Amino acid sequence: MLDRFQLLPVAWALPLTFVAFAVLIALVWALPRASILKDAPDGAGWRDLRIWATLLVCFQLGIYLLTD
Repeated sequence: MLDRFQLLPVAWALPLTFVAFAVLIALVWALPRASILKDAPDGAGWRDLRIWATLLVCFQLGIYLLTD
């Protein structure tokens, strides 16, 4: 499987990375809020892991853009 990725041109790395992170974010936001906060003592917005995951992905993509 990795051999196929190594055959791709390097110019495809940035778009494929963004697509992979977009799919990851879509999967994270597909989870219902109630299931994420079911063990939380309150329903505070800062406890929503979907927000933290989105911020982390944005940070990672920013680093990726700066180093490209």
